[in-house]
Amino acid sequence: MKRELQVTDRKTYLKLYDFCIVLNRGSGTTDDIAQELGITIRTAERRLALLKQAGIEIDRTRESWENRYTNKLKEPLETVLKKLDALLGIRPHPVPSLLPEEKQEEILRTYNDLLEGRIRHWPYHFFDCKEREEKLRVIIPHALEEIIKKAPAKTRRKDLEKAKLSRVRDIHYKGSAYRLLKTTYPWLQPWEMGKVRRMWSGKGADERKKQAITWLVEEMLPYTLEELPERISVDDFVRHGLGGLLCGHFNTSPYEAVNFAYPGRFKKWQFYYSRDKWSGKEGFENAREAIRAMVEDLGISPSELKKVKVEHFEKYRLSGLLTSKNLGFRRSIKRALQHAYPEAYGKEKTGK
Repeated sequence: MKRELQVTDRKTYLKLYDFCIVLNRGSGTTDDIAQELGITIRTAERRLALLKQAGIEIDRTRESWENRYTNKLKEPLETVLKKLDALLGIRPHPVPSLLPEEKQEEILRTYNDLLEGRIRHWPYHFFDCKEREEKLRVIIPHALEEIIKKAPAKTRRKDLEKAKLSRVRDIHYKGSAYRLLKTTYPWLQPWEMGKVRRMWSGKGADERKKQAITWLVEEMLPYTLEELPERISVDDFVRHGLGGLLCGHFNTSPYEAVNFAYPGRFKKWQFYYSRDKWSGKEGFENAREAIRAMVEDLGISPSELKKVKVEHFEKYRLSGLLTSKNLGFRRSIKRALQHAYPEAYGKEKTGK
């Protein structure tokens, strides 16, 4: 389960990367780890506790001759770092090149010569080989970090021109910045790169829409599925390159988009950021269903409806239905309950 971290909390978790790298080197006591990282033993113990909280297992073995413990990661380091990535909402690292270190250094020297004008173009046939992608996995991270200074999803054609990568993009990747960057960042999605022609229309469009929405919900947002209706907003779609999909195909409604990908799993009234959930005839049905669900969750029977207070509507984020002009409850809890439980009040006076 992902957890949304506060800024101060986030800074603490970022320090766990170095902590895990030290743990991965072999069994070491808490004292040894603290000394290597230049922290106190108490801080080291706190970080071990944070790792446990993050779902990362540590093999702790007590030394028989002293009241000390050796610590070692139970899982491979790469798996542990990916867990931290998910916890912090950080995208996975670029795929590392498999070329020998000496070869990688030589490639970067050639690239720096090109950037600084010592050579006018890439050496002939430099990318016309089986090692093209391995070379790009050396070059692209360096270009993004040192030259372009943008995240992969924010990188555009003009940025690649600045980084002297437009020619390899045009010749080997059909002029597509997305195809070029995906060699190094395979998790990158096409909609993150801006407008894509016919992405949401034509053959297979519905499947692509579902893929994009489930990607947003399950990989990018720090909310659980249970929290989703109360927290997902239009801004979540816009920030992850799906604003056009939401506005053009789902009436700017997070509920409609989520219901498309997860049909029948949620109710419209559950979505806090739903503008028209109390509108029209559907609004009356939504209100009835929402009130009944709230009362049932509170453990109140239809014969005890007087126990329902305005605080309950606020707690369940349903105070908007009390003030809705369409519903006409005029802030009256009794009118709202009459609408939801006409059998408990006799003839229904409000609603449809």
